Amino acid sequence: MATPIELEQIRQEELAKAQKQSAQADQKTVDADLIQDATPEDQKPKGTAKLPSLLFTLGSQIPQIIQPSLQNLIQKYIPDPDTCPNEVTLNELITQRNNIVNSLNNIGVKIDQLGNSITGVSNFLNLIIGIITTIDIASIATSTAAKLLPTVPGAVTAALNDAQTAIRKITFDKFGNSKLSKTQGILSGSALVISIIGTYILTVKQLIESIDIYINKCQLNPNIIPTSDSINSIADAQLQAQSTQNQTTYQGFIIEIEEIPYTPTVTRRRAVGKNQLGITLIQTELSFTTNSLTLINELKFIIDKDNLKAY
Repeated sequence: MATPIELEQIRQEELAKAQKQSAQADQKTVDADLIQDATPEDQKPKGTAKLPSLLFTLGSQIPQIIQPSLQNLIQKYIPDPDTCPNEVTLNELITQRNNIVNSLNNIGVKIDQLGNSITGVSNFLNLIIGIITTIDIASIATSTAAKLLPTVPGAVTAALNDAQTAIRKITFDKFGNSKLSKTQGILSGSALVISIIGTYILTVKQLIESIDIYINKCQLNPNIIPTSDSINSIADAQLQAQSTQNQTTYQGFIIEIEEIPYTPTVTRRRAVGKNQLGITLIQTELSFTTNSLTLINELKFIIDKDNLKAY
């Protein structure tokens, strides 16, 4: 049993954590000047070439502002998921949740408007979403997105540099000659950035869903604002791309990586083996590992050990 001194230390640590999250949630904007100043003048993109960088700066507000704001709401208003608050407190939660979702939806609107205005392509977002399902883009996006953490100084600039490097690999050969037309190059670079944004949206949608489950349990037909079609389309495209990327086959089984939320900020994963009808026949234990290959190899070992068949 903890001593009074130890309990006080724990209380102080939790208070410090709450203050830190509250400070993050109070941020109003991403420092776009930091990104601009970090790029040498002769390397700064011009005209339509600016689009991927502008989209990245806009989308960076999701992990920088939206995500910590949602996490702060959960910590403040949902200390116990099994206990409903009084009506005033619940309405405060709904109001703040709706404000955050409105901000997220507004980012989706700006992404579409920005693409339309700079490229002149009226169906910009729909066109980009079609490109996102490319496995290579999804793979690069997932890796790059992991480097942008809200609390790491300079992470935005570092992740942007990685994205720009990947864009150059997609659009130029080793001699610096464009492999695509100018418009195709801009669209490919934009698709990569929006795929990165899609990974952020998937994270915040999980947080929103956990909040909504709690609200619906505590209030009948609550007035909660849904995420917009633009936000949902970006998230669905990235989820589809990641599912394709994660999928493999072995001994007739279709192996996929399944993610199960453990807490609002932590996810556990497992490998599942399905038959051709999509019915899950076997699965590994849930794990905190982020290494998909480890889970896949564990499932293959079980299949071999028990001589299992996918029928």
